[in-house]
Parts: sequence; structure tokens; C-alpha cells
Amino acid sequence: MGKDRTIHEVAAELRLGERTLERYLASDLTRAADDRRFQFHCRRGRKRIWTPEGYQKLRDAIERASTQVARRRLYVTPPPQAVWPRVFPQL
Repeated sequence: MGKDRTIHEVAAELRLGERTLERYLASDLTRAADDRRFQFHCRRGRKRIWTPEGYQKLRDAIERASTQVARRRLYVTPPPQAVWPRVFPQL
């Protein structure tokens, strides 16, 4: 059985900055309650704590989100002929 992790340990293991992880978690709270993707922690006092299962779910969710963003960036560029009428209306 693994040990619980704090945000410092989670960020280090995910190779993210703590502020980046905080930003992910904060922006995730703006989503609808049933659409939140990164909320796999519990709180002990003011600290966020991830169980081993919660850490694994968070890691998988971050990987899924990063592949979705990469997939959106890899759009197919239309051939120049398809763009020319907008660029050169006289053609």
C-alpha cells in the first residue's frame, strides 16, 4: 500500500510546477460539478491530499487532457487552392 501525497510530492512526480498544478485544479473548479476532470484529492485541514488511487486518476486525466489538446493542434491544413478564393477574391 502506497502513501498519501501532498501537492509538493504530486507536482514533483508529475514533473509539473506547483503553480501549474494549482492552475489546473483551479480552472477545473469552474466547470460544472459533473464535468470536473482533476478533482481526485481530499483535504486534511487546508492541505490537499492524494491517495495512491487518486494520484493515478489525476495522472491519467492530465495525460488524457494533454493528448486532447495536442490532437486539436494537429489540424489538417487545407490545400492552397481551397484558400485562394478567400485570399484572392478575383480568382
